Amino acid sequence: MVASYSGLKKSHVKPLFFRTPIFDDESIASWLIRAAFRQGCSVTTFASYYWEEYRLWTLDVDKGFNFVDETIHEDMAILAETTRERFDFKNLTWLSKDMSSTTGKYRTTPWVLPLFKRNRHALYGYHYCPVCLEEDKVPYMRLLWRYSWYTYCHVHAVKMENRCHSCDALFQPGLLSQELQTINHCHSCHEVVTNDYLSNLLLIPEVFELQKQAMQVLEDKQAVVFGQIVNGVDWFDLIGFFITLTKIAARHADNQYKMFRLFNELGLDTSRVSAFSLKESETGLVFESLPIHERIRYLRYAKMLLDIPLDKWVCACLAVEANQNSFMFNGKKSVLPRAFMPVINQLPLVEEQKREKRQFDKPATLNAVKKSWARLQKKANAWAEYEQHLTRK
Repeated sequence: MVASYSGLKKSHVKPLFFRTPIFDDESIASWLIRAAFRQGCSVTTFASYYWEEYRLWTLDVDKGFNFVDETIHEDMAILAETTRERFDFKNLTWLSKDMSSTTGKYRTTPWVLPLFKRNRHALYGYHYCPVCLEEDKVPYMRLLWRYSWYTYCHVHAVKMENRCHSCDALFQPGLLSQELQTINHCHSCHEVVTNDYLSNLLLIPEVFELQKQAMQVLEDKQAVVFGQIVNGVDWFDLIGFFITLTKIAARHADNQYKMFRLFNELGLDTSRVSAFSLKESETGLVFESLPIHERIRYLRYAKMLLDIPLDKWVCACLAVEANQNSFMFNGKKSVLPRAFMPVINQLPLVEEQKREKRQFDKPATLNAVKKSWARLQKKANAWAEYEQHLTRK
């Protein structure tokens, strides 16, 4: 077993007294919690014992620590009796490179659910599959659960959760005490978080199928779009583009708007009858920060757009008089996904018309005010939960 990490440079740490190997699909946060409990101490004691100069649990540990200190991964590899690559290349920061070409300032890691931590308290909570945690011989959290497109457990086909069904507290395994021993408990009420999962059995087939495709694209690093092979990054960029297209169509749900007419021309359901029909987000936040029911709604339409053949795309665009500029939603800053270029190249290119300068003295629209208020309420609720946690302590 020593040979598995003998290539590492000398470190002050040694393998754990009670062995705690990391599972192939396990997240770093999950392994840290399990390792701490196996040694009979709290997660904060465990982290501060080995990395006293860092407050690891104030960070999103699933994103890895190369941006903090490269030696942390080396230490973890020794403790887990594995290779450093398991931590270098199996974290969210690294894997997000296989899913997005986004560069520069981005409010969240692309396609990764944010935690927005305040000290050790995550304001959004971790997502989990209640059936997995119930069936695991050793309960642990999967790295897949952190992806924003991962909305259903691919094993049990139940919707992911991020709250305890007993007390409605956010699932915060990093706040668990060592007395509970396993990761599948609520830190607030100490109940197992696996009860009442039957309420999550509503499955949207298009979303579940898109999720399976995403997992396959991550593995193969390529996909087929419009009969052509594209790399994995281009495929995920196309899904993100379709989500943006859906947001715009939902925002302007009126036949006078081109993108809404395009959805009708493509034969998509634009009614607002069901919870997963075309509907605008309540907060207008980036996709990664949206609640799961809104992400499911957008992913459903992204899958339907992905399945439309090239000739139907071109015919529908020409029918609503859409041109190449129609899809440049951010003006000159827009970067169209390469996988969508077979459609774009068959549309007419017109000169961009000069737009009137926006007058900032005009009052905000009612819709903008509602979104701003919804975001403020979301933030207030998150802070209220954090204050309640401090009170309970």
